[in-house]
Amino acid sequence: MRLKRHLYLVTGTIGLGLCITFLRGGSDQSISQTVSYTVRVDSTRLQSLQVEMRIKPVPEADVTLRMPRWSPGAYRIRRYPRNVHSFEVHDANGTALSYTHATPDSWTIKSTDSGLRVSYGVEVPSQPWSYSVSDSTYLLIEGPSTFMYVAGHRAQSTTVTYLLPPGWEVASPLATSPTSDKFYAPNYDKLIDAPAQVGKFETNGFSLKGVPIQLVFHGQANFDTAGFVSMVQKICDYQTGLFGEVPFERYVFYYNVLPGPWSGGGLEHANSATIGLSGDRLSASVSSAAEVTAHEFFHTWNVKRVFPKAFRAIDYQTEVRTPTLWFVEGVTSYYEALSMVRTGLWTPEAFWEEMEHQIEQLQRTTERRTVSVADASWRTWERGYNNPGVSFYNKGEVLGLLLDLRIRSVTHNRASLDDLLKRLNREFAREGRGYTNTDILALINRITGDDFTPFFRNYVSGTKELPYETAFTNAGFNVQISRALEASVGDITLVGKSNRVLGLSRTSSAYRAGLRDNDLLLKFDEAPIVSADQFHRLLQGKKPGESAILEIKRTGRGHRLYATVAQRETIKCEIWPKAGLSELQHSIQEGLLHANETLSTVSETNRKTRL
Repeated sequence: MRLKRHLYLVTGTIGLGLCITFLRGGSDQSISQTVSYTVRVDSTRLQSLQVEMRIKPVPEADVTLRMPRWSPGAYRIRRYPRNVHSFEVHDANGTALSYTHATPDSWTIKSTDSGLRVSYGVEVPSQPWSYSVSDSTYLLIEGPSTFMYVAGHRAQSTTVTYLLPPGWEVASPLATSPTSDKFYAPNYDKLIDAPAQVGKFETNGFSLKGVPIQLVFHGQANFDTAGFVSMVQKICDYQTGLFGEVPFERYVFYYNVLPGPWSGGGLEHANSATIGLSGDRLSASVSSAAEVTAHEFFHTWNVKRVFPKAFRAIDYQTEVRTPTLWFVEGVTSYYEALSMVRTGLWTPEAFWEEMEHQIEQLQRTTERRTVSVADASWRTWERGYNNPGVSFYNKGEVLGLLLDLRIRSVTHNRASLDDLLKRLNREFAREGRGYTNTDILALINRITGDDFTPFFRNYVSGTKELPYETAFTNAGFNVQISRALEASVGDITLVGKSNRVLGLSRTSSAYRAGLRDNDLLLKFDEAPIVSADQFHRLLQGKKPGESAILEIKRTGRGHRLYATVAQRETIKCEIWPKAGLSELQHSIQEGLLHANETLSTVSETNRKTRL
């Protein structure tokens, strides 16, 4: 999942018309299955779907249906079962049957020799990664909040048919055929990992080594279509080249263009990604959509195929915890940045500015001294994404950089973090195995011939300060981390297009002035707030002891608060190449930025010696 760390943009007119055959493949042959689904979409009430399940006879005496309580990639209990209404069940002859609730989140029915026909309505929830999932012309159908499953039968193949208003079409990464309106999934997990967009929308696309990649757009914006497609193709070409494979038969990017300066986030799927973009800023630069695209597409490998051991068999009813989210999300964020610079979408200067920004963010976080990134990964279910403490996105990205630099240094640039990702893909993903932090460490030790155990003990499971000086010096960089004072009313995280306040400290002057979590921050000294960065810039125009006027909205009512401006220490990080680089240092810097061909293994002879 990609949080909206930046605003994303694009610019032109997109060609209209969905080519269904672009998405279709497979055969029209009969597939043995337990469940088939039909989803009926009513254009007059898009916030509610009508779902029918046809369940073939099963050997169990009771059939228990469940609805997921969370979406993979978004580590939050969402309680989707609460959105279900109008639940009815009949046998194949139309006779109404009764059911019981074994738990509040399940429905149990006596099985019949003729099978079952279950129907229910489900309210479409808003999603934090897209913000808008419907309007009068389209609807994004997310699997976990739509489809129940038969307990014990998730592994069996299934089909889904969409009944749509006249003139509406459907985009899906699932296989179908020209002679069928059914989409096929090999199992329930694959079904709910394949969102479908229905309605009227605009599309474009390209071929990636003979595999169709489709870009589906909804929303109003004029932008350089050819430039946008070229940008996405560069990212896809680079990342598939890194892993040496195209691991899917089709892929769909769903771009939801949101009005105004606000963007959404992104959520990864095995064969697709849902991404929110800012409509206002789409007219400025197509490259502004590149970062979130690179992040979500890299998840095609890192988490969807190269996955933590805890994700081997997901339980949709409860939290699935792992101490490896720093690698899932943080290392993906690092490769998001590498994808940008290695494709030429960023300059090297822009890449290092991003690394400086991440180090500054981490060093400003006082919790880094007491909470490890492994623990932050484990506790995300209760901490939330916008917790002001240690972020596994942020620290994981910095750890990705430091690991890459050290691997290159100890192997004389014969290996890099690239080799770790390739080895994980080969030895774990292709064998259907999940990894642990211990597995990552063992692979790095094998690749390098060096012992990274202290690194993992101190910086992944521990809370020691990161070894910036050593890592950067060995790679031929100077690094300077300095401290200064800036104006502050406390740590305030602003989320979404309405500037919702989260993670507010109770010791802050803003809290003492009356600001609370979930308030909407509208204005600062009469100036409308359009972004967190702009809010910070406005704040820096105030002197300590002055009063700042915060206009907010709480439960529909406006309020004016007066917060006293204080000072806090801030961090400044600068990274720049040393003069007189050695040949090794030069090769490390060039290899990192330009993805030199590195050895996937170090010879047994070299493994005996620290390189």
